[in-house]
Amino acid sequence: MMIINLPKLEKTYWEQRGSKNTIKQLIIPEREISFSFVSNHRGYSIIESNGVQYCLVKNEYNNQNGYDYVIKVNKSVNEERLNSGSVKFLKWLKHPLEKTYSSEEILNSWKDKFNFIEENIEEEINGLREPQIAALYSILSHLKVSNEIGTVVMPTGTGKTEVMLATLVSKRISKLLIVVPSDALREQIFNKFYSLGLLKKFNILSEDSLFPKVGILKQNFQNLYDLNAFIDNSNVVVTTMSILARNSSEFMAEISSSFDYVFIDEAHHIEANSWKKVRSFFDKKQILQFTATPFRNDGKRLEGKIIFNFPLKKAQEQGYFKPINFIPVREYDLKKGDILIAEKAVEQLRNDLSNNYEHILMARCANKKRAKEIYQIYAERFSDLNPVLIHSSIHRKKEIVESIIRGEHKIIVAVNMLGEGFDLPQLKIAAFHDIRKSLPVTLQFAGRFTRTSMDNRLSNATFIANLADSKVEDELSELYAQDSDWNLLLSTLSSGRIDEQIDFDEFIRGFQDIDNSKIPFQNIRFALSTVVFKNNSDSYSLKDFERGIRNFDELEYKFYDYNTSSRTLVFISAERSEIEWVN
Repeated sequence: MMIINLPKLEKTYWEQRGSKNTIKQLIIPEREISFSFVSNHRGYSIIESNGVQYCLVKNEYNNQNGYDYVIKVNKSVNEERLNSGSVKFLKWLKHPLEKTYSSEEILNSWKDKFNFIEENIEEEINGLREPQIAALYSILSHLKVSNEIGTVVMPTGTGKTEVMLATLVSKRISKLLIVVPSDALREQIFNKFYSLGLLKKFNILSEDSLFPKVGILKQNFQNLYDLNAFIDNSNVVVTTMSILARNSSEFMAEISSSFDYVFIDEAHHIEANSWKKVRSFFDKKQILQFTATPFRNDGKRLEGKIIFNFPLKKAQEQGYFKPINFIPVREYDLKKGDILIAEKAVEQLRNDLSNNYEHILMARCANKKRAKEIYQIYAERFSDLNPVLIHSSIHRKKEIVESIIRGEHKIIVAVNMLGEGFDLPQLKIAAFHDIRKSLPVTLQFAGRFTRTSMDNRLSNATFIANLADSKVEDELSELYAQDSDWNLLLSTLSSGRIDEQIDFDEFIRGFQDIDNSKIPFQNIRFALSTVVFKNNSDSYSLKDFERGIRNFDELEYKFYDYNTSSRTLVFISAERSEIEWVN
């Protein structure tokens, strides 16, 4: 018996000339089979596996009508060539399962076919991890009882994409819109939903269930007819927030009417203006946000209720985050500091490589000018490690990324590149030439280096930073303190901020009309100048506050709301005033 790889079978539902948008459905993934050679004929050959005969043809127009399974190959076939492995199986020309599947057929194939299998390493059972199955139960419960935006908090590396896939098939969602922040993540999420990730491999979804029809939206349509046709032919559509926000109101209304469910991945990247426009059209839809950090990069509150939170500390305890080795340097001459960071980082890299770990070093820079300076340090001193510079303005980015994936560069100098949507487990050494200045970004960046891998060619992550760099916000100062334990501090800081967010959300929910204020109370950050009064009477009611405010009826703007459970009154007043030095 011989072994071959049968090509995948897929169906394309949308491929319009001049359009970058596509819809594809995987029908059968690529798979390995054992076979025996049967016969050779003029123009075709026959092989057999498990009683099924496959017709192999070099010329695709020589499509044998007598066979149900016909595959195009790269050369004329004989037994010797098959044994040598020189025959390449290119694509299916004929297969009984190749047909146009309706959305109803796909949804019906998922009915009663989802299995809540939980991973058990001791018993060698593959399945959903503890954070994944717990998140899925929380999501399904939330979708049953609430129309409020639900936020799922899962640290990087705990498998939130698989949770999204499990939600799609267990809930049997017919039309799902997935919104992501970047092109790279759009491609990654598209491929995950196209293949259903590990669901079938782990028997979480039965083998006979159909794959969804997944559309990737890279550019907006010019007319509603094409837009509707694209949506009608898809079960899942993946796009970016920037693409979505550029649609007209007419097109947005059409899109919102077509989807009952919206998933927002890496929700902490949402920009206020883009989301505000999009959000208004999906007011009555089921929206789920997935993120590792439930606070936005711009410092503003992330809308929605946190329905599931898997703490970073627990992720570390369960091995989803590997320990971090932090190497601090202290050099007040920052130019010398950059050289020292580079030397320490490369020393660690060479040590890891000598131990047969296939690690890659990333030097993180704040902007393109800094990246160019830092790249020169590495290029001049460590040319044998083939440093490469990559940022948004670099030409041939795609080729550079492909060469990085192939392992041709051991040092990468980057500016906000290779983040979410870029999966390179070999990234294990981070040289902070410019310090990340917000906790969400630091946690996200750390997660790319600390995720667990079964590959024994990879070890723990190492971070190098200059403690003398004064550009550190208060919330990060502990992380860069001398001899700080990043493994402890990252989880402590993360838990503190997330708990604070959850407490604040519960506090806000105690009010009845707080969202009706024209001045959003959630975004007010109080100054430190505060007056506190002590009430010496038990009979005082906060609801009588109007009596204590001078000229209450004459105030230009006023809003108030009362939280019964916390016995808290919120009162907002505002007035317009002329500024002498500006029109």
